[in-house]
Amino acid sequence: MSVGEAGTSEWAPSAALAGDWEGNDGLDVSFHNARDRVGETGYLEKVQLKPFGPVENGRQSLYGLDYRMAAWRHGEEDQNPFHTEVGYWLWDARRRPDHALLRGPAGHPAHSRRHMRARRP
Repeated sequence: MSVGEAGTSEWAPSAALAGDWEGNDGLDVSFHNARDRVGETGYLEKVQLKPFGPVENGRQSLYGLDYRMAAWRHGEEDQNPFHTEVGYWLWDARRRPDHALLRGPAGHPAHSRRHMRARRP
């Protein structure tokens, strides 16, 4: 199901994010062990956000975006990505908190929550 098929109000502020995204101007600033110093690495990033829902869970009516991200260092686009993430971005259509549930490449989960409102044009 696409957001367009069901309308955008169920996915509220997340609706505009649904789809496939790509950017080639990423910059990772991190410690490089081989050089024993902080360095910069440019990368290509691809993100997929696919809508799903509703998922009824008690008083919650959850709509979500299935989140997948992969990043490749410049010059290594034909190899396996150096970083990936998977998870869900959830929107509670009744209570309106926005949740991001992500699991990174080392298997460490992350959960964030904040209250958001959809902007009306």
